[in-house]
Amino acid sequence: MHRGDREDIGRLEDQHRAGGGLELDSELIGVSEAAAQAVGGGMVAVDLFETDDGYLVNEVNATMEFRNSVDRTGVDIPGFIADYVLGRAEAAASERPVA
Repeated sequence: MHRGDREDIGRLEDQHRAGGGLELDSELIGVSEAAAQAVGGGMVAVDLFETDDGYLVNEVNATMEFRNSVDRTGVDIPGFIADYVLGRAEAAASERPVA
């Protein structure tokens, strides 16, 4: 898990609640994180099915389509992605030796 990911999940939970979207329970978060880590982590889209036995991963995508999700969930997905990318860039820049 990358630095800040847990904080980002908390922010997503807050945005989901504000938008009346899906409740992110600990099982959903755990399955999603495990699926993302299975393909190397980072910013990915995890498609899940909710079954009587729990969550089932349908697919993990390196690119995500969110055009219809922003209005339905109230989550600022483009803003979240921009914050994530900028945070990763800042972290990488701070790890480089200064010349």
